Amino acid sequence: MMRPRVRGLTLVPLAVLVLANELVAGAPPADDGWVEIRSPHFVVVSNVDVGKARRTAGDFERIRAVFLDALDSARDESEPVVILAVKNQDGLKELLPDYWAREGARPDGVFQPGFDKHFVLVRLDGRARARYQLIYHEYFHLLNNRSLRQTPPWLNEGLAEFWGRTSIHGNEAEMGLPVGSRLFRTKSMLPLEELFGLAGNPHDAYPDKVSVFYAQSWALVHYIMLGDPTGQAKAALDQYLSLVRGNVDSLAAAKQAFGDLEKLQETLGDYVRSDRLRDTRPMKMTASIEIEEASYPARELSRADSLAMRASFLAAGDHSQAAWPLLKEALRLDPENALAHETRGFLHFHQQKSEDALRSFSRAVELDSQSYISHYYFAVLATENVGDADAWSKAERSLQRAIAINPTFGPAYGQLAYEYLRRDQNLEGALDIARRAVTLEPHNITYSFNLGHILLRLSLYEEALAIGERLPAIATTAEEEALAAAYRDNIDSYRPSAPRLASTVHYDARGADIQPWIHGLTEAARRHWSVPPREAFTVGHVAMEISVRRSGEIVGLRLNDSSGIPALERAAEQALRQAISSPLPPLPDDYPGEVFELVLIFWYNETPYDRT
Repeated sequence: MMRPRVRGLTLVPLAVLVLANELVAGAPPADDGWVEIRSPHFVVVSNVDVGKARRTAGDFERIRAVFLDALDSARDESEPVVILAVKNQDGLKELLPDYWAREGARPDGVFQPGFDKHFVLVRLDGRARARYQLIYHEYFHLLNNRSLRQTPPWLNEGLAEFWGRTSIHGNEAEMGLPVGSRLFRTKSMLPLEELFGLAGNPHDAYPDKVSVFYAQSWALVHYIMLGDPTGQAKAALDQYLSLVRGNVDSLAAAKQAFGDLEKLQETLGDYVRSDRLRDTRPMKMTASIEIEEASYPARELSRADSLAMRASFLAAGDHSQAAWPLLKEALRLDPENALAHETRGFLHFHQQKSEDALRSFSRAVELDSQSYISHYYFAVLATENVGDADAWSKAERSLQRAIAINPTFGPAYGQLAYEYLRRDQNLEGALDIARRAVTLEPHNITYSFNLGHILLRLSLYEEALAIGERLPAIATTAEEEALAAAYRDNIDSYRPSAPRLASTVHYDARGADIQPWIHGLTEAARRHWSVPPREAFTVGHVAMEISVRRSGEIVGLRLNDSSGIPALERAAEQALRQAISSPLPPLPDDYPGEVFELVLIFWYNETPYDRT
């Protein structure tokens, strides 16, 4: 079995790198009035007026509707999206300290994915297009993160850049807006063989190629989506994706689908340098939902609430020193602020202070029973000592509560299944829970690994074998590949041999030669006797009593001695009923009675013995 990994708190946005230069801890910031707006799919926390905050929520509801309509593969994540909409640069400076600790460009907004919630930070007095382009880029990744797992880096980022260049006016949206190609006046494009062959985003390995990588990936996607009037490029892309997802190397797939890559490189260069790109009309569509911003409920946040929310953002971005002053002030103002206790738990957890973290999450659970993430972390920390039955009982309830609050939160299912597995408890229930975890996060190798071991414990060998065949396909690191190999190596120790079956018969022949008749009945029963797969290793026996008239007519079939295992009893009874489904031969002429009675005992993985 394998303990599910609890994801850490260091999160690096995909398009804006927030580095770990900490802001020196100081006094908490002066506070403007903060409000909270709740739309159907977003929470906006802002220090602007209610009207602007509602419009921000409406903008995000529109882009969500547009993306879900336009992208067949898009789907909402289970984690909520919190939008911190600050009025000006001062708000960004507080929450993005790295950018003010160094020279260089400063963004108007960032997208920060998280474990329990995703954050958008946006400055509302900046340039609208610059503000939203980055956020839409990252929101595309969020909605498509499952479907794009097997997508090569150039296409993943090229699609995000394409959809990130979306503009919304009312309910109307334009996607794939063209931009200038000034970058390619000073820098050369990457050879397409190199672009298709990149195994990852070049941020770390080739930082000098990052700007060209993004621009060229966008330009190629733009050409495929909008610039090729024949439609052949789209068809080639479909073939390319099919090949890649069939485990064909990206470069080999590109050569097979697109043909001559030098010719495609020339076509792309002409497209970027010509007026065709600038003159290509963007895609247009209308949001399919009615946006009623005025109906979104609003509430004024206390200073403690607003400080706790901003501290939560900083903690999720690995800025603990900047988060602590806000947390301390929030708890001074409101010692029962659940979000502040939860965020303090995150920071202690990140610092590997397990006892402090457990206390904080425990307090957060007491204050807010609706926080599924506090329930989850409380359970993870409370079960460190496997022998503490009281702690396990509380943790089990918290994991069940987390699932009830958020039925699509995979880690709670994964952790609960793991705890049942390592305690060898409730394995039937653990099986359903583990399957749900794998359904929610099919690429999480830990969940599949633990599911396989639950199947083995339940003697469901064929399904466990299928898990072993699937693990290498979802392994993405050397550690995960080693895990998949270890599972395959160990699975043979569970391989079931044929169950050991035997039968004995107890009867009184009353002096008649009835043995041939008995042999015919028992052999017929044996032909129909099979063991339920989940009971392949179960030890026990079942005794069935049979009453037969001289004519061979069965007049009684009943359980004589129970094994206490219903599945074995059903198997024995079914074998007998199938054996007597055709008329039995008459009893021997020398049998003196009118009714013959016998007891047939089915032995499962057990040596027959005298029951008396």
